[in-house]
Amino acid sequence: MRILLPCGRAFASFVDPLFSGGPDRLGGRIRAWVQSRIGLAGNPGELEAEELVGLAGVGAIGGLLGGSLLSWALELSPGMSTAFALGGASLGGGLPWVWIADLAAARRKRILRELPYAIDLMTLSVEAGLDFTVALARIVDRLKRSPLAREFSRMLSE
Repeated sequence: MRILLPCGRAFASFVDPLFSGGPDRLGGRIRAWVQSRIGLAGNPGELEAEELVGLAGVGAIGGLLGGSLLSWALELSPGMSTAFALGGASLGGGLPWVWIADLAAARRKRILRELPYAIDLMTLSVEAGLDFTVALARIVDRLKRSPLAREFSRMLSE
């Protein structure tokens, strides 16, 4: 994905008009949905909704070309060549969405694994007389770069 991300960012300018309009229009709702999926994944690479959709477009074009080349190399019939090309486009266009879903699942699993430890630290800190926000800041310092620490840090800054 790191290799394709610059291509997706370049392709995002073509996708940008699809997301025009406010949150009450279809483009705005789709953009909000895509951005929420990126947020669940922890916003990898400061990715925007347009860039992810652009990345899916680049993947679809690459998959289409790959499926076409594979069917040409295997000397398949025209019907099978079309099936290979469409299958490659579907696979290439779907990979960024699978990547985001996989990142979100891994992040969620890590947060759930760290949460009991954070709650124990919070309980001990508050019972020892610390303020809630100071206790949260200590948890952020203790957990360092974990997704839970990032969420707590964001909560403290908001």
